[in-house]
Amino acid sequence: MRRWPMAPTSSHPARTPSGPELLARISSRGVRCFAIGGVSPARAREARDAGAWGVAAIRALWDAADPCRAACALLQPWLDQ
Repeated sequence: MRRWPMAPTSSHPARTPSGPELLARISSRGVRCFAIGGVSPARAREARDAGAWGVAAIRALWDAADPCRAACALLQPWLDQ
């Protein structure tokens, strides 16, 4: 399995982020994909709009003052559909 971060991330600084464009190309071929790497609530919406099935987040939740609220914010783009 290959992984490209969606956005810059401190855990993988040497990897060039793909942005939502790669997600859009992959999902347009019917492949279920998830956004990972540098995901924030705003980027979660971009990922959903690009066709991602969801997001994976570690630091966005780990570093959040309120992890439950942060998780809800990351899920919100899919709940708004």
